[in-house]
Amino acid sequence: MAYYNANRIIKLTRIAIGMTQERLCDGICSVTTLSRIEKGGGLKRDTYRQLMERMERVTEEYYVVCVGNIGGFLEKQAEMEKAFQCQDYEKAEQYLYQMKKAADYNILTKQYLMRAEAVVKYYQKQIGGKELLHRVSDALRLTVPKYEKYLNRDKIFPFIKEELMLLMSMGIAYNSMSEREKSLQMYGTVLRCLAADYMGKPDNEIIRITVNYNISKMCEAQKKNIEALEKINECLKMSVVIDHGHMFAKLLLSKASNLIELAQKEENVTIKKIGLKNAEQCLQQAYYIAVARKDNFFARKVKEYYIENFRSIT
Repeated sequence: MAYYNANRIIKLTRIAIGMTQERLCDGICSVTTLSRIEKGGGLKRDTYRQLMERMERVTEEYYVVCVGNIGGFLEKQAEMEKAFQCQDYEKAEQYLYQMKKAADYNILTKQYLMRAEAVVKYYQKQIGGKELLHRVSDALRLTVPKYEKYLNRDKIFPFIKEELMLLMSMGIAYNSMSEREKSLQMYGTVLRCLAADYMGKPDNEIIRITVNYNISKMCEAQKKNIEALEKINECLKMSVVIDHGHMFAKLLLSKASNLIELAQKEENVTIKKIGLKNAEQCLQQAYYIAVARKDNFFARKVKEYYIENFRSIT
């Protein structure tokens, strides 16, 4: 469950949709009260609900995916997310199937499952980038029917966590279709939302790390290894601050990959050796972290990459 600054949500939404304070609060509260709320004053639950409904936004009771724990839904969700983190999409699909049978299908549960299914199918190569884009776009329209008009603007529309995840999936889809400019635009929208500081920790930082990691992979694919390393090092620092353990191994593997590519292009023998040594150390760290976290699927992936570039690892 993500935590939000409700006062910021109200103000940002009102400004983004172009609604005056007078229009928003008419029949709900006074303009003075709304002004005080937008400045961080006390906010009653019912007042929040009415203000959000007038702006045609999802109200707080739907900010939780699957209210309660119907049929062990939350346990299956946790296992599926873990499988995602380990890039074990076959296992993720198994848990997704169980979740769909147990779901209560409030609007955000439906939206969450639509995204999860699309991403699982994409990474298992059952659908391509174009179909991924179509599916996640449909999912986002469940809560923001005209989301396009809120992209790439100076006025921040406060997309909630699941909506930001959908925008990130669109970024992945556009990148796979070689529409990198559109991909960066999606990531830019997400980062601007996070900078608006309406989502609490650690969700804000976790999403920020994921976005920058995705951008680093784009840089790597374009052979912009130095830019990729800058993003990766930024992600590693953030991961340490919030103890975001599962990303360490993934980031270290990516760092090693970029270091190896740079070393292969380096003509200076000494610098080349240093780069390869650093890459080897990153892979060793990634492997031991994955093993310690019992991420066996990812540990095997790191080990295979290590053997391919260096020697056996134990």
